Formats: sequence, C-alpha cells, structure tokens
Amino acid sequence: MIKSRIKYFWALIFISAIWGSALAAQTPVSGTDSPAALESAALKGGKSIAIGTFVNKSGNRDFDYLETILPNALASSLESKYSISAIKPRSIEEIFRKKQIEKDFSDAELYPLSSGIKADFFIFGTFEPQSGNRIKTEINIYKVNSSSIFTFTDIGFLEVEIFRLIDRLSLNIKNITDPAMHYKSESIPGNSRLAVITNIEGEDLNKLYYEILTRGYKLSSSQGISVKNSIDTEGIEKFYHISSESASYRRIYDRKSVTLLHGTWAGGDYYKDILNQRNLHRKYTFEFTDSGKKAYKSMGKIGPGGIDYLMVIGFNDSKSEAWIRCINLKTGNLIFTRSGISGSSVNEITHKILLNISKTGSNQS
Repeated sequence: MIKSRIKYFWALIFISAIWGSALAAQTPVSGTDSPAALESAALKGGKSIAIGTFVNKSGNRDFDYLETILPNALASSLESKYSISAIKPRSIEEIFRKKQIEKDFSDAELYPLSSGIKADFFIFGTFEPQSGNRIKTEINIYKVNSSSIFTFTDIGFLEVEIFRLIDRLSLNIKNITDPAMHYKSESIPGNSRLAVITNIEGEDLNKLYYEILTRGYKLSSSQGISVKNSIDTEGIEKFYHISSESASYRRIYDRKSVTLLHGTWAGGDYYKDILNQRNLHRKYTFEFTDSGKKAYKSMGKIGPGGIDYLMVIGFNDSKSEAWIRCINLKTGNLIFTRSGISGSSVNEITHKILLNISKTGSNQS
C-alpha cells in the first residue's frame, strides 16, 4: 500500500511537471521567469505596482463598493509603508476600456494587456464576503512581461478589522514582489515529519538531512540517500512553479494554444488518443490544483504517522544558492516560498531555510 502511494504521487508530480513544461513551450506567452532569470532581475531604485479593480464574486451588489475601496487602500498602504510606487485602479480601468477588456479577464489576456501598463507588477484580485462579518480575498501578482502569476488567499474581518487585513495583504505583496519572492502563511512546528525533494546527492544530501534532524524534525524517506540522484538542476526547476488551493506560483497557459487535429480521415483509435491527450492537458495543466490536492493527500498518508510537510529545495550547480517551496500535506496548501537563499555550504543554506520556516508568525522576512 505504501509503495503504491509513493508510485502514484511521483507519477502525478513528474507527469504534471513535464507536461506543463511541454505546454509552456507552445503557449504564446512571452517573458523570462526561470529561477536564474527572476533572481538576477533585482529591481534597481524601487519597484512600481499597478493595481486593478477587485471583482466582487458574491453576487451581492451591496458589496460592490469594495471593488474600488480595497485596491485603493492597498495602493495607499504600499506607498506609505514600503515606499512602493503604486498606480491606482482609475488608470488601469482606462487601459481596460481602450483595449475593450472586461474587468473579470482570463490569465491568457494578461500578456497583451500588460503592454499598456507602465509598472513592474500588476495586481488584481477578487473578494467574497462570508459569514461572521468576514471577507475572503484572492490576490494575483503578475510580473509584467513574464509568463507566471503568484496567487494567494486571505480571510479577514470587515469594518474596523479591515485595516489589519490591508496591512497583511500589503506585506505579502511587498515580500512576494521582492527578488526573493518570499511568502509564508504558517510556520512548521518542531517534531513535524518532513519529506524532501531536492537535486543534491550523496554527502551533500546527508548534510541537508543532518540539519533537518538536528532542528528537531522527523524525516520521511521520500527520496532516499543514494550515490546518484535522478533529479539534476534542470529537473528540479520543473518544480519551481507549484500550485495549491490557497496559494500558487503558476505558469500562464492558453487553452487556445492546444491544437488537437481531427477530421473525417481519423479512425476510432485516433479519436481515442485525442481524448486521452485532452484529458492529460485538463488534469495536469489547466486543472492541476484539483489533481495536486489528491496527490498531496495521498502522500500525506505514506508511512506510519504519515507525512506533515513536503519541502522542494532546488540548489544551483555550485550549491551556493537555493530556493524552496513547502506544502502542508494535511491541508494541501502551499505555505512557504523563498528564492535566492545563499550560503557558503549546504549546511548553512539549509540552516537558513529551517530558521525562516520555523520562525513564529506569518510571512516574516
């Protein structure tokens, strides 16, 4: 049973990573967002962020006023607290009108839309009032001229407490738009059981495991200690983009870029193959959040006591820098991201990762 779950998880993850990379190559969205390209593109002299209107998803027109209040409050918070140049929704709405784009647009429209936005990042989102005077917000952060979006959700309270929500959202936006792309929604408590996917091997892998164990965590053998690791630097970068229900760093895919040819010349076997391809695109690209949720749940049940967290850690070739993505396997949520973590050794880099991810509080830099 355990072996079958491991095989299921790895098959799903690798198929989605490879399939997504293949589709990205044919998707008509430009931009550079490989780990090396993003981390070397540190902004000089401050960044600028354009903020669009937020969309009311509740269907209750009584809350439409928040469509402009929320983004305007975010713009003011970013400017006053972090000295970030913020372009407010009124200017973005004018660009939308000229390009005849609806405010509730698709990811595939972002690249052509961004040609008229004179900013480093474009922020847009949705909100939905909930019971108990709470509000759920979804924030999308698009690096202009790239092919990736960072999305996270947050739930806060309306009225007086809304200012705390705005402060929390603006801190997240500030950290995610930094070159380190730092996001944190929860800390990993001591004694948690961790699984690690990485591209280092042998002695270096032992060093990474040593730091984890001395920090008080338990290790699950998701990858094992081997002389040769089948995941190299290029392979680990396929995990650089990762999706979950509460947060994701995902590529932009355009369904129109997928061409599945058919006609009267096609026989029954060909149509069967076409349907299989369509299902692969749907399951591992366009609807991977649902597929990933099942995979995370399955992996969380592996072994006695299960696994609490999955950490994906990618090192550069010289092992002087790394990035991390961390999933809470019990909830299926992406809880931590950070790039450009540097150090003189694998031990030092791993120590920095664990210090940051175990620190009490949300999204501390």
